[in-house]
Amino acid sequence: MKRSDRLYALMQRLKDGRLHTAEAMAQDLGVSVRTIYRDMDTLAASAYRSRARAVPATLRRK
Repeated sequence: MKRSDRLYALMQRLKDGRLHTAEAMAQDLGVSVRTIYRDMDTLAASAYRSRARAVPATLRRK
């Protein structure tokens, strides 16, 4: 999947207002969790507004 397609897919997914984990999005899009975090940083830098926030690993459910 091209990066631009992945960024668009992330924007569409975040619009639904539900909680999405980086792990689940990475699995669905076939990329690493690190890639999802980089893509989220890219969206934030481009002034895309979402209520998404990073949760420290110590607070994540296993």
